[in-house]
Amino acid sequence: MSEAIVDLEQYFERDIIEFLDAQRVLQDSEEKHTASEMLEALATNNISLAAKLIENAVINYNKISSNNVYKEIHFKKLQDMFRQAKEFTMLHPQQSMLKQYVDMLNESKQLEQGSVEKITALDVKFNELEDARIKAEEDERQFARSLEEKFVASEEILALDVRKKDLDGAVKKYRELKIIFEQYPSKYLDKKQELYNDILSFFMHISKLKRELIDQKKNVFDEKVKLSQSVKNNADKYIRLEEINDTIVHIKEDVRKSDFSAAIQRTIELRELTSRIPDSYKHIRTLLNSKIDIIAQRIEFVRRVKDHN
Repeated sequence: MSEAIVDLEQYFERDIIEFLDAQRVLQDSEEKHTASEMLEALATNNISLAAKLIENAVINYNKISSNNVYKEIHFKKLQDMFRQAKEFTMLHPQQSMLKQYVDMLNESKQLEQGSVEKITALDVKFNELEDARIKAEEDERQFARSLEEKFVASEEILALDVRKKDLDGAVKKYRELKIIFEQYPSKYLDKKQELYNDILSFFMHISKLKRELIDQKKNVFDEKVKLSQSVKNNADKYIRLEEINDTIVHIKEDVRKSDFSAAIQRTIELRELTSRIPDSYKHIRTLLNSKIDIIAQRIEFVRRVKDHN
């Protein structure tokens, strides 16, 4: 029984050792990855990334409990990153977030000691950044609210334009809605999706209105064509233009033959034809009568000239 217990203890001991070895390998891998990231950031002058790496390293270190066996390893990693950043800022002393972090850590001397429970040197800067982040979020939220108010106002006008069948006005407001939608922050995805659905709905309404107006315009055109054809048919029926033209041709022929009596008789026939034109074509009747008067005058003029000769 005691041998079994010993074997079991050895098993657990071996299991724990294997687990710790695996954790150490994983930890070493993370250390090398972070260190290589830092070196690469500095080598490529990516100062903002280097500052972010130090910031994350401090935050992650502070999250580790004091009794964690890897807290010391994280501390040494942070010391290496600080040393690299310090050397870089000495060569590039221009003001930056990285230099601020280096100066604050250097002034606190917290990284010159052994592993501490918590690194507080950057707390002031972290608080400033957090305040700035909160303010930026509030400003963005306020901006989003103002866009939502503009969107609702434009929606109401657009809906009214659609009801009034004002296609130009509806299209103008639709374009305004699209601009507002494009400006709306994408971080508020649910609300932006809602705005998109509203825009899509209005697009469908405007497309329908456009088709209706095109059909309406075509119907009006077709009605005008029908009316024009009807007028033409009625004109042919009541005005008898072909008969009038034939009579005028015969009058010219009679005058050429000096048959003035026949020509005068035909002018009488012309007046008879025009007198039958209904009042709905009164303007045509008046025009034809004036033409017949001119024809009669010319017949009389030619007759007198020939009689004189």
